[in-house]
Amino acid sequence: MANGVQALNELLAKCPSLTAEYAPRLFMTNPHVETIFASFFRSKPRPDYRRELLQMPDGGTVALDWLGEKPDEVAKSVP
Repeated sequence: MANGVQALNELLAKCPSLTAEYAPRLFMTNPHVETIFASFFRSKPRPDYRRELLQMPDGGTVALDWLGEKPDEVAKSVP
């Protein structure tokens, strides 16, 4: 347990913002304003989806959304 406490103390010494008192901006007077502001002005990642439509024997359709690499590209990279 002493190693864990020592590691925590070293981390806190290197990151003073973790122990500093939080001071909001003047125009952000409560957490609701901060949440609304963040929802409008944060950058939003645009994931690269690829949709695959599978026709079922009963006439239905199943949509699979693949994120990132194409399945055949992943298969080539996996041993």
